[in-house]
Amino acid sequence: MSKAGRLKQEKKQRREKRKKRKEKEIDVLERDQKKLREAVEKDRKNIIIGETTPGRLKISEIVNKMIEPLLEGLETEEEIRATYRMGILAWNAAILQSRDGEGSLRSTVPGIYEQLGEEASEEFDNLIQYKIDYYGEYNEFILDHILSIENGKVYLSVVFDRSQSDKTG
Repeated sequence: MSKAGRLKQEKKQRREKRKKRKEKEIDVLERDQKKLREAVEKDRKNIIIGETTPGRLKISEIVNKMIEPLLEGLETEEEIRATYRMGILAWNAAILQSRDGEGSLRSTVPGIYEQLGEEASEEFDNLIQYKIDYYGEYNEFILDHILSIENGKVYLSVVFDRSQSDKTG
C-alpha cells in the first residue's frame, strides 16, 4: 500500500474510533443528564423556559461559549449534539460540585469518569471548572434543552429551574 493510501486509511480509522467514542459518550451523557435532572426536579415551581433576567447572560449563550472549543472539527450532527449534552451535564455538575463538594458528583452519577473515558473525562472536568471559574454566580439547573441545527447553524434553548439559584448561593 502506498504512503498516501496508508495515511488515508489511518485517517479513516481515527474518524471511526472517534465516532464510536462519541456514540458511547452519547449513551452515558443521556443517562447521566437524566439522573441529574431527577436530582433537582423535587421542587418544580420555578421552571423557566427561554427567559432571562435583565443584566444577566442567557444560560444558552454561556453553554455555547463553554463548548465552543470542543465543536471544532466535529463532522456530524450527532457529534455536535453529544458535545452539547456533555456541556449541559457539566453545567449541572458544576452547580452540584459548588454546592455539595466534589464528592457529590461522584455519588450522584457513579462511574461517569470511567464510562466517559480519559479524553472525554478531561474535557468534562475542564467544562466544569470553566463554569465554576467564569459563571459561578449562575446556579440554575438545566432540566432540559432543545437543540436545532439548521443550515449549519446551531440553536440552543434551555429549560432551567430558578429555585435552585436560591439554594446554591
